[in-house]
Amino acid sequence: MQLLRIGAAISAAALTVAGLAPVASADQVWNQSVGRVSVSAACPTSPANEQATGWSQWAPSWEQWANNGKGGFVCSRAITWAKDTARFPSGGCLSNGSYYFQFGGSYFLPLASTSYGDSSCSTPSGFPSTPVVYAPAPYVASTLCLAAYGTQRVSGGPYGDHIYSCGGAG
Repeated sequence: MQLLRIGAAISAAALTVAGLAPVASADQVWNQSVGRVSVSAACPTSPANEQATGWSQWAPSWEQWANNGKGGFVCSRAITWAKDTARFPSGGCLSNGSYYFQFGGSYFLPLASTSYGDSSCSTPSGFPSTPVVYAPAPYVASTLCLAAYGTQRVSGGPYGDHIYSCGGAG
């Protein structure tokens, strides 16, 4: 068994060096849960600074480990402690299906940024109708909307290349 593991590691290293293996990466997320005394017990409220760094809001749930393994009510959240930077294209020109946006290495656009009509982001076509962010998941979009535009509401998405709209009627 040990030889099989060593052989697999050598093969993976050789493919990576040769440039043949695809890059596989993901955000590093820790799922955290704390017990609560009943179904009606409130979960803690996460401060804005935790949410801005990629931590989700506490939410009620039920898990088997609680109550000495008999199961019970808990509050859970996801803590993103390392971001995957390989997902964001280096050019930063992404589409929501209708327009293209030049993100330029950022995950959000300044208000009143120009939108484009082509995939090289070279032909201006106007302004975005709502603030937009690039995010791999809705909870990340919510965090980015709050940090960039002061609203945690995600009003649409994902569109096209993981583009989400921020704001809207709630």
